[in-house]
Amino acid sequence: MSAPRTENIRLAELVAALSYAADLGLGQPMAHCMRQTVIALRLAELAGATEAEREATYYLGLMFNAYCHADAAEQASWFGDDIALKSDGFEMLGMNTAQLAAFLVRRVGGHGSGFSRARRLAGFPRSSIKRVMEFLTTHARLSAQFAEQIGLDQVAVESFRDGYEQWDGKGVPQGLRGTEITLPARVVQLAGPVEVYSRRHGPQRTREAVLRHRGADFDPAVVDLFCGYEADVLDGLDEAGGWRAIVDAEPCLARRVGGADLDHVLEAMADLADLKSPQFAGHSRGVAAVAAAAAGLWQLSDTDVQVVRRAGLLHGLGRLGVSNSIWDKSGPLDVVVRIGGAGVCRTDLHIVEGQWEAVQHPRLPYVLGHENAGWVHAVGDGVTNVAVGDTVILHPQPSCGLCLACRAGDDMHCANAFFPGLSDNDGGMAEYLRTSARACVKLDPGTDPADVAALADAGITAYHAVRKAVPLLPPGTTAVVQGAGGLGHIGIQCLRALTAARIIVVDRNLDALKLAEQIGADETVLADGDQVESVRDLTGGTGAHVVFDYVAEQGAEMDGWNMTAPNGSYFVIGYGGELRIPTLDIISTERNIVGNIVGTYSDLTELMVLAQAGRVTLHTQKYPLDKAVDALHDLDAGKVRGRAILVP
Repeated sequence: MSAPRTENIRLAELVAALSYAADLGLGQPMAHCMRQTVIALRLAELAGATEAEREATYYLGLMFNAYCHADAAEQASWFGDDIALKSDGFEMLGMNTAQLAAFLVRRVGGHGSGFSRARRLAGFPRSSIKRVMEFLTTHARLSAQFAEQIGLDQVAVESFRDGYEQWDGKGVPQGLRGTEITLPARVVQLAGPVEVYSRRHGPQRTREAVLRHRGADFDPAVVDLFCGYEADVLDGLDEAGGWRAIVDAEPCLARRVGGADLDHVLEAMADLADLKSPQFAGHSRGVAAVAAAAAGLWQLSDTDVQVVRRAGLLHGLGRLGVSNSIWDKSGPLDVVVRIGGAGVCRTDLHIVEGQWEAVQHPRLPYVLGHENAGWVHAVGDGVTNVAVGDTVILHPQPSCGLCLACRAGDDMHCANAFFPGLSDNDGGMAEYLRTSARACVKLDPGTDPADVAALADAGITAYHAVRKAVPLLPPGTTAVVQGAGGLGHIGIQCLRALTAARIIVVDRNLDALKLAEQIGADETVLADGDQVESVRDLTGGTGAHVVFDYVAEQGAEMDGWNMTAPNGSYFVIGYGGELRIPTLDIISTERNIVGNIVGTYSDLTELMVLAQAGRVTLHTQKYPLDKAVDALHDLDAGKVRGRAILVP
């Protein structure tokens, strides 16, 4: 099988592919943007456009309105189905002022509860035009930014920026007037509505509609060119607007991109797709990073890892065709959090390796990240415990509050729970995360979420185990902590804060043992092969009353059991290994094996009291979100001291 063609791709092919996604987002049939590009190029030629202007017209034609979904969430909150709004919006070309006002009022008052409709309608007259202008300003700014990102020249960048200006000076973002607006912008402004209107209503009604806007929205000279050469401009659009024809119609020498330039273009396309909803912010880059990390762990070639990453960047383009009234449909207790820090856990590596597939059955691709903290971005109608702007840390498993386990305060065994980043739900290695009000613990406003994010899982898990063991550790007892990494170093501090037990820490890394001494360990033991005997020597030959095993793999699980004293308890927190113990050994020594999975909401609130009092602190290494792969590799290689934190 031949290798995939991933280098020196024509830029026209990439932008044409993106135009299909734009068609979906506009509620138009496929090839709408291609057809409007043909119309615009024909008008530009009639107007005597230069080569640079024709190239700008080509790319603007394919991309015009592609960023109309950048604020789709807000459009949907005001007007309901954002795609239907944009599709029906082309009909505004034939509306008078009264009809336009009636159209907008129907949209504003046509969705949601009676109360929400009344509230929107009350605020609409004073804010409607301003709101629409803000939308268009955002579209223009992002379009120009995209043109720069993909390497277009200054004429094209200015034309993208001028796309929503008007001939009479009433457009945005700069209020340009007449020929201050670039020629490519002036022809594309007319080409888009002409393509839709002529397809829906025929040539005569299209002429009547564009003449109504001559000298206001549209350049009079361009309108006159269309009306004078209408048959030629609209002739054969189906053939001229096909894939191969439109790619071949690129006016300049075919631009090609490869290597890092190709990655920059694909990243720009991914970012465009993710603008569809706040909950998708950073999603495609996150998926690409995790997919590349998985490919690396599977020891695929560098070329294949690159292909996988690029596929991850583009996997979400089709979501532009789904209305935000679906994507952003929220429940009364939903909370959207802007992520300030997301912890990188060894469980994330286990997910990539497939260890959780049989338990959680996640559908790929999805975003990792189950240790999250940030700021409340939006709330459902029924949320009362947090408000927009609050700093929060998130319990990793939102629960229902109604099942028997929840009624008993046993959140982790909720019958209806989900686990963002672990079950079939996107996690927090992104810019936004949807969760539940029941998962939010409000923090002091001055708290940096990146400083506490890992307490949401590593912290609560370590605390939960220690909290259960408190009755077993009165003064005079000994506790062993095996593994002083991300969880273990928190467990040591929790033991020091909650008990008077003597603390012995075992780890194979000298730096980890030095950290353990600084945060509360009474004794440290290097895991050099003789660690079981060393612990027995330190405990008078009997072992520890409680052993907390934060490793529990690669033989550490048997070490933990063998360090446990008769009538003692072996708390298993880490996982990956396998215990093989004769049952006689269990009953004759009356040793207990205790499983632990994360912790309850109450555990997290108690832990945050300790954390904000400075009695439990996280030792972290921070990585930018786009360095997620580096963080995963460093964790896998044992290079992370404490906890790795991704910061968007």
